[in-house]
Formats: sequence, structure tokens, C-alpha cells
Amino acid sequence: MSDLTILVTENPTLAGIPAALRDWSAAGLIRPFVWVPPATPNSRLIEARLVESGDVVVSSLGDLLARRSPRHVRIVALTSELVDGADSARNATSLAAAVGGAGGEIRTTLVQLVVTRLEAREGALTALEGWHNILISPDDAAGPTKPHTLLEGPASDEDIAQFALPAVAAVGALFDGVEAGPLDDTPVPPGATFQVLRVFARRLDASTVRDALQRQTLGLTDGYPLVLGAGGASATYVENIDLANLDMANGLWSRHLGILRSARQNPQLAQVESLGIWKAFRMLWSFLWASIKNAPAEWANKVIYTGKQWVATTATRAIFGQNSAFAVVVGGVRGQSASWQTQVEALGALENSLGPAQDGHHVHSRMDSLWQDLVSGGLTLLDGQPRRGDQMDAAKIGSDTGIIRFGRFLAPSRATDSFTDIPGAVRAATETDELAPYDTLQIRRFGTRLSALAADPIAGADASATMEKFQAWWRRVSATYTTKVSLRLSDEFERRLAEIAEYTAVLQAAQATTGIPDDIRHEQNRLASRLRFLLIALVLLITATITLGALAVIPWLVAGIALGVWMLGWLVSSVLTFLKGQRRLFQLKNMRAEALSKADAAEYNLAAAIRDARRCGDAYALLLQWAESLAIFASDPLGQASAQAGPNVGPGTDHPLAIQFGQAEVNDREVARAASALRRQFFPVGWLDSVWDAFLGSAGHLLGARGTMLLDEPALLYRQRAIQEDVLLPRWVEALTEQGVPGTAGDQTWERIVHTLQTTARDELERLLGQVRTETGAPTALNEFLGGLTAQVITPTGFPTTLFSASAITGDLMRPHVTWCREWSEGLSRTVVLAQISVPMPAEYLRPEARRHEDPIGNVGSSNGGATTRLVRPIVDDIF
Repeated sequence: MSDLTILVTENPTLAGIPAALRDWSAAGLIRPFVWVPPATPNSRLIEARLVESGDVVVSSLGDLLARRSPRHVRIVALTSELVDGADSARNATSLAAAVGGAGGEIRTTLVQLVVTRLEAREGALTALEGWHNILISPDDAAGPTKPHTLLEGPASDEDIAQFALPAVAAVGALFDGVEAGPLDDTPVPPGATFQVLRVFARRLDASTVRDALQRQTLGLTDGYPLVLGAGGASATYVENIDLANLDMANGLWSRHLGILRSARQNPQLAQVESLGIWKAFRMLWSFLWASIKNAPAEWANKVIYTGKQWVATTATRAIFGQNSAFAVVVGGVRGQSASWQTQVEALGALENSLGPAQDGHHVHSRMDSLWQDLVSGGLTLLDGQPRRGDQMDAAKIGSDTGIIRFGRFLAPSRATDSFTDIPGAVRAATETDELAPYDTLQIRRFGTRLSALAADPIAGADASATMEKFQAWWRRVSATYTTKVSLRLSDEFERRLAEIAEYTAVLQAAQATTGIPDDIRHEQNRLASRLRFLLIALVLLITATITLGALAVIPWLVAGIALGVWMLGWLVSSVLTFLKGQRRLFQLKNMRAEALSKADAAEYNLAAAIRDARRCGDAYALLLQWAESLAIFASDPLGQASAQAGPNVGPGTDHPLAIQFGQAEVNDREVARAASALRRQFFPVGWLDSVWDAFLGSAGHLLGARGTMLLDEPALLYRQRAIQEDVLLPRWVEALTEQGVPGTAGDQTWERIVHTLQTTARDELERLLGQVRTETGAPTALNEFLGGLTAQVITPTGFPTTLFSASAITGDLMRPHVTWCREWSEGLSRTVVLAQISVPMPAEYLRPEARRHEDPIGNVGSSNGGATTRLVRPIVDDIF
């Protein structure tokens, strides 16, 4: 605090004043103050007792000033003229000198405050030069225009303190929230003069009205506000929640298809090679030669692989070398048990085996725009403001904007919406304790295992009962936005795993293309035997024909014709036999060519599928975190309200009329009407933008030292990647789960509401606080409770005339000359302080001749806490 009030007492008679103020401090009614009691003998240090929230800390004045470093110090010397020697001049002047010598730039306000009562004034009235000398008016009233009662006769120390408290608290600026006193900026009157002071104060506690209004204005018990569009048309609640969430999820993924799947390479169609007669004729001779060498299989192998033979690249061989990782990745596709987290880790190992990219580093896709769009889509469904164009537009119901009524319909939370009703036997068999509503990979695999378990006659009963509950739970959560987004991503992840298995099969088939099948080998051997038989037959026929011609058995002409016939017949029969026998060989050759062509594309596509699956797995891990953060936000976007002060506990009914404490009563009708108007004003279309920004901006504070980098740039959370070891996103979600949504946005919204009620909607505030219950239990209207303190006092009641000399009365000095009023509001509660101060006058003007004041009404004096107080009609100039 930049100011400090020090109370000085030298006579034990006035020690009850700081003691009573300590009770007020414990009740939270006043600010901290310091009491300097009478000095002990032989003490070189000034003892200072700091009173704060009812607690007392004793130290030396020098230490206190050094620790608190105030810029403004008020020294209030409490003096009484009811007994001799009750002034605090000696302590006050030494204290003022000590404060002045403490160093630093300390501004001081020096006040001597004199307590008095009529017909009991015995001490001297001595002014302090250079001080404000103030005499507390010995009367009491509920307001400046209310009837006054005089304070007369001897009184106990408690009564003296009781009636002095309002003046001491006002002059010392002690009322909580009122950080200035009526004399702070007033110059000290010249000479040894006195002024008369009268103080009125009101403390209205509106905490119950505040709580009721907050619940109905900021609370979401009845759903999100039906926002008003630019044209003044009110939004409406969506009935088909499943459709609204599905459209938004589809719109989201339509903007981010590149995350789900990259491009694939189509296989080049191999040219089909047929075996015609001419080609068979040309190939016959090489086959005959191979047959003669008894190597038809080698010839066939060369024919099949005359084109390119597929050889796995280094990367592909490395992939196949990751046997354990590869088995984990394709295990789910082949029906084996593997968690999706384990599969993502295995995908990382496979991706690393592909080798670095051309620049030496793996380039991972940035997903910050995906998470920003995910959040934007959720906010649009709740407040009706389109943020990402037509693809993610707000739901339309006819011409009206549709919003989702409750946050749990948008984003269910792990804490409140998980499926946990899993019996022990089922839990052990499925290895599942609970299912988060957005963990669709785990949900799908649990459902598959549960279905298989239900068919087991031993565990079937528990599994069947669990299946019914599981299906009912899934029907509910599957309609939500975050679950639908997760469902699409998990489907794509499973498809990528299936692709990996498919491309692997293609490559494995291509890898098995070396050599020729045994049946083809046998066919080649049989074909070679047939052609050798035909060749031997041809040789025998040619030999026989030439022999017959040489022996002149047949003419050479006939022999020549016969030779031609034998040659032609052999050629035709050999070609036809070769052609028929090699059809399967050429079919195999075409199949191998096609397999090699597919292998080239599959090799590229396998690497792409692995990278896509890894990217989908990373995105899925991050999505689970963002889904939970969105669920926590949607359930309570305005957050946990900051700690509000509870109802102020007044000091009881034992206090002067001049100060009163009241509690504003809740008028349910007025609160409901005000809340409805405020929701229309403060929750327009798009109102969640600033709320989300405040929510995201609080991440750095929630994470403490780890979140330092988020303090200046909270959007870094969008760039978090699941591949990093130290990811802030899960820590943030964990902190949110433990601590809830910070109340930053709610506090800011409430401050704007309060400012509006205190300025442009003041009439609305007056209606909300229209009924006040005082500490006596009596209900009263607000204006009556305030007692005219907030209104302009045109004809203020004068100070008691019996306090003044005849000369002062003749000069009309008993009228208030200055009216000082301050009103301070804390939320809807308020404190009003009004002080009336006379003109400065010499001390002799306040020392009339001793005379007994007769009651013109004839009332009998009444007891007031041991003091005799006589009730009179409003004070007038009764000296005449």
C-alpha cells in the first residue's frame, strides 16, 4: 500500500479506540493501520503495532516504515478533553519528527482528533501548530438530515471509542476501499484553530445478490447463451446434434486431407508379350541348342528375365529387416494384439529405417493449423460465429443460427464421460480399465475383443451385459464433435496400416520371383525331349533318304523332294510343338513383368504409407490432448471465479447511528430480469473468441517454470509435436484437470458487467439492491438505508449549539462549511462516507460558559452503554 495511517494515544482512556478498530479489521471492514501506544519509560525506540485483518505485528517504527515504504503517512493523534492530561501532543510531535527523519519522499498529513461529550468537558483544549485540529461533534444521527441525539455526560472508555470510530476511520482513510481522507489534500488552517467534524458511513454488502446474479448471468446450468446475431435475431438450440457435429468434423478434415494421406504412385502397366509363330520360329533354334546341351531350364529362366528384375532398395531391405517392428505394425491388420501406442512407436522405427530426407533431416508436417481449426470448429458450434469459411460454417436451422446447448454435447471429458463399467473378468480379458470418449482406436479394438468374448460360453454373460452398456454409452458419445473428429482420424490410421500390409505382400511376391517353378521346369524338360525326338526322327529320315538315293533305290529327284518334305514337316511340327509348349512360360513371363511393375510402385507407396501412418499416429496422440482440453473448456469456459469476499460481518448492533451495515436481499424476479438482459448484451455471436484467448493465455501460468515460453506466445501450444520427449501440451491438460479452467475470462466478463451496472445501467443496479436488511434484522429500502449520504445536502443540520460559545453562535460558525463525500464500490457492494467540517475557529469559541442543557421535550435521559444520552428534537439555535 502507498499510504499508511498511524494512530497515537498517550492516555489509556483512549486505548479502546484502536482496540475497537482491530475488531473492525478482523471483520474486513477497514484497511491496515498502525497504533503507537504510550511510550514506555527509558524506551529509545518508538513501538509500532501494525493491525492487518485483525492480526497484530509489533515492531519498531523505523523497521515498519522501511519495510512498507509508504509515500503518504497520516498521523492521527487521539486526544480527549474529558479528562486532564489526555492529549497526545508529546507522542504525536516526536512521532512526526521520526517519520520526517526516516528519509525518502514521505508526504504527511498531521491531525489531532479530539473526543468530547457535552457537560463532561474537563480537560484543556490545546491546538497543535501545523496540525489539523479537529473536534469530533458530540452528537449522533442516522444521516445528515436525520434527527440527532446529543452525547452528554460521563462515559466509559468503550462508549468513547464506540462513538469516535466513524470519525477516526474517515480521517484516517481506514474504510476498506476509501483510500483518501477528508483532510488529505486540505492545507492546515493558519494559527491555533479548531474545526468541528461529523462523519456518517454506510457499508452495503451485496455478496448474496452478486452470487445470484453471477450464477444466472455467467453460469451454464441451463445451457450456452442464445446469442444475438448482427440483425438482432436470436440463435436456437440444435436438436440434431449428431448431424451438426458430423458436418463440422467433415468440414475440418476437408481442409486437412494432406495429414491423412499423401500421394500414391500408380504402377506402370507392363506390355503384354505374346508368342507368335514367327517369334516361336526364331526362338526354336536357341531352345534346340539348349535342349542339346540339356539346359532347357536355364534357357527358360533367361527368357523370363530378359526384362528388369526387381531388387529391393536399401530402404526397403531395411524395412524388411525390422522384423519385430514390422510385425507390430501389421499385427493389428492380421488379427494380432497390439496397442495403437506400440504401433506408433514401431512406425517410428520403420520410418527411421527409410533413411534421412535429401536435406539430411526428416521433415514432419506442421499441424498447428489443424488444431486451430479444431478449436475454431468447436467454438463455432457453441457461439454461432463462422471462423473458417463455408467449409466450417455454423449450423443453420432454416434461417436461424444453431448452437449446441451444452458443452458435453460438443466435447465429452475423460473425467466425467469415460466408460468404466467393465467387470473384472472382462477387464482382464480385454486389458482395458476405462475408455476415454474420444479414444476411438481403443474403443474400436475394445468392441472387437468384447464381441469375441461374448461368444465365449464361460465369460459370455458378463461380456454380454457389458456389451449392452458399452453400446448405449457409445451411442451417446459418438454423436459429439471431438469423437467424430477422432473417429475419422482413427479410421485413416487403420487404413494406412492395411495399406502397409498390402504393399508388403506385393513386395514379398516380387521378392519371390527368382528362379522358375518346378512345374515349368518339368514342362521345359518334356518339351526339350519332344523336340529332340523330332530332330532325331528328322536325322534318321534324311539319312535313310540319302542312302536310298545313293543306292539308286529311288531317283535323286524323288530323294530331293522327300528331303524337302521331311525338312518342312519337321519344321512345322517342331514350331507347333514349341508354340504349344511355351504358352505357360510366356504367361509366367507376363505375370512376372506385371509383378515387377507393381513392386516399383509398391516400394514407393510403402514408404509413403509408413510416413502417413506415423503422421496419423502422431496426430491422434495430440488429438487426445486437444479433445480433453476442449472438453474442459466447453464445460466451464468462464472458469473458476476468483475468490470473492464472503458476506461482510459487521461489528454487531453496538455502534453509533452514524455508521450502519446492511445486507442486500435477493429479489429473484429482479435478478432473473437483469441476468437475461445482461446475457443478451455480453454474449453476442463470437463471444468465445476472447474467452478462448484468455484460456490459452493462462497456460504459461498454470505450468509454472516449464511454461515460461508460453507466457509471451501461448500459441506455441498449437505447434507441439508428439515426437518430442518434453511436450508441454499433456502437462497443460493435466494441470487443467487438476485445477480447472482459470477464472481469468470470467473475472474480466464480470468486471465489464459490474462497470456497466455502475455506469450506464445504474437504475438496474438500484433495483437489484432495492431491499436491504440491516443488522437489527429489519428490512428497509436502499434509499432509506443510505440515509441521504449520496444525495446533495442543501440545508445540513448544524452542530450542537451547546458546543459553541455565544460569539461562535452569533457568527453562525456552528454550521457545516465543507461536505466531503466518497463512495467506493467493490463489485456490487459499496461503502459511502460523508464528512461535515466546520470553518476553523479559535479554541475559545468551543469553550462556552458552563451551563446545563435542558431538554425542551422533557425526555428522560436514557442509558447507552453506560453513558447518559438524552434524545432531543433536531438541533436548532436553541440558545434563544
